[in-house]
Amino acid sequence: MKQLYIIIFSISLFACAKEQSLNPDSTDNSLNLIRHKWNIESVSIYETADISGTSLYTFNPTGNYEDFRADGKVYTYGGSPIVSYDTFAYKILPDAKALLVYEIKNAITNTKADTMHIHTLTASSFIHYSRNPVNEYAKWVLKR
Repeated sequence: MKQLYIIIFSISLFACAKEQSLNPDSTDNSLNLIRHKWNIESVSIYETADISGTSLYTFNPTGNYEDFRADGKVYTYGGSPIVSYDTFAYKILPDAKALLVYEIKNAITNTKADTMHIHTLTASSFIHYSRNPVNEYAKWVLKR
């Protein structure tokens, strides 16, 4: 199951959603809310972009996190059975409804970005979801 988590995060990072708990025109406000270490509470897999329906499955990784920092990078950790540390570059779009996320490999930032649309963003909750290579959607629930 942990391998699936790592694959989902590393390959297909982020894709669609809309609902936000902040002013959608305030990129500074959004960045201030995002720039924290977020604990991954759950990851749910769906067949469609409707993440309010019934998930195919859900797992609750323990000790895993996404750490969005002011240096424009997000540092991720996935624990046992396979320990995985990854680093991605990110930047917020002008409408503050999505982030562009770029894989960093061998100290080189990929020029092709995945889009992480923000579903919910508050001081204590960050929810986004991504489309993976087999056209399923992964909803990530993060808490501070």
